[in-house]
Amino acid sequence: MLNAEHGYLHMATEASSGQGPSGPRRMLTVEQAADWLAVSRTTMFALIKAEVVPSVLVGRHRRVPANELTAYVERLIAEAGGC
Repeated sequence: MLNAEHGYLHMATEASSGQGPSGPRRMLTVEQAADWLAVSRTTMFALIKAEVVPSVLVGRHRRVPANELTAYVERLIAEAGGC
């Protein structure tokens, strides 16, 4: 992923696009998860605190598994009657 001419430019582009070295990211920051759900950072933290959306600590950093966001959206759709 390291481009000799541009240094870490390619890796930085991957990070901002939600892509990891081997495809879509599996763990998202709270901010990325909030963007993915189109909610505010504060709302995302509220969902995490209420244990509606699971998260994990990686060191001192909170991460949200991408599959948990998908499961949350699927639950919302099911509760709404499959709209």
